[in-house]
Amino acid sequence: MISCLTITREQNFIELKRALACFHRQTIPEKELVIVHDGSAQFDEVLVDQIEQYPHDTIVLHRSKDPGLPLGALRNIALSLAKGELICQWDDDDLYHPQRLELQHQELLDAGADFCFLTDQLHYFEPTGEMFWDDWTVEAYPGNLIQGSILGRADKIGTYAELPRGEDTQVVARLYATGCRLRAIANRGYLYIYVFNGKNAWDVRHHAAISAWKRLGKAELLRREDELRRQLDRYDLPWKKIFMPYEGGALHIR
Repeated sequence: MISCLTITREQNFIELKRALACFHRQTIPEKELVIVHDGSAQFDEVLVDQIEQYPHDTIVLHRSKDPGLPLGALRNIALSLAKGELICQWDDDDLYHPQRLELQHQELLDAGADFCFLTDQLHYFEPTGEMFWDDWTVEAYPGNLIQGSILGRADKIGTYAELPRGEDTQVVARLYATGCRLRAIANRGYLYIYVFNGKNAWDVRHHAAISAWKRLGKAELLRREDELRRQLDRYDLPWKKIFMPYEGGALHIR
């Protein structure tokens, strides 16, 4: 079973509902979602009501009574609650293709790996409607591994540093340093939409810098246009405006 781990907070309720819907639509059957938050009792009740809309899914909800814990500490709580042999980071403000778990799980098995990561992703900026296809292979290994896309063995991940952000960077560095078998999956960026909405742990300068350096150029983006449109149709996208800028123009999705 794959345990998908989500840390959330009250101001991200709209985004969490989207992440929940993405989990519900996953094609792999053996999965659970573990949601951890440190919000109010009232917010906990709201989450219970939301979870009840998915009676056939296995969803575990935990409210930390210790408010103000850093993100890394909350991730460790989620890890302790996970029952799956495999874990997958499932951030509340991002979107996931229905086959995200199925395809990444199969890649893990085929490679005989301990963990697998995407090396490209879609990157959406809610304030502007811009989307980019970011290719992290411009970074040297293992920096080309997208940390938030981790899927792998629960018994080997260890613990997260108790930091407010950047906690997953140290996890990936440790997995690499200790000789874990890491599988890099290329050209599947449509499986994961990394979303900037203004409430993220990292600010807009961080997000913009990623896409400024890593985004696909015109030729490569247009080569992938048909596949991109087919795969985006598999999502239940909440946005009315999506366009993908490139040098001299833009690909208009909506």
